[in-house]
Amino acid sequence: MTALNVLFLLPGLGGGGAEKNAARLSSPLRKNGFQCCYVCLSKTNDYEGILHPDDEVIYLNDKPTRSSTMRALQAIRPLIMLLNQRHFDVVIPVTNGPFLTMALVRTLGYAKNLPTFLSVQNAAMKTWLEA
Repeated sequence: MTALNVLFLLPGLGGGGAEKNAARLSSPLRKNGFQCCYVCLSKTNDYEGILHPDDEVIYLNDKPTRSSTMRALQAIRPLIMLLNQRHFDVVIPVTNGPFLTMALVRTLGYAKNLPTFLSVQNAAMKTWLEA
């Protein structure tokens, strides 16, 4: 049986809890036969050491920008190129910016058949679930 190839689409590998949680999934997923590729909109790598050593990290943007919206938009073309070059079984955008990038990629007609699962982790969601 071939391993499932998972693409985590992240703002970066640092900064927040959602990114850290995605990085923490690396080793357990590997142990269960998954291959993980961490694709980041910007080059922050505080959590790269948490990843399984065989997992790949790709940074789509080298241009520093403070705007998360601009990073999401600048990542569209490189993400399309990556998706055209490589096979992934599922993509998991973590947080809003990466989800926006993936939504725009799909709107442009790319990766329409690639299962996409949004991972949102924030206080508003927790509050809503507790209500």
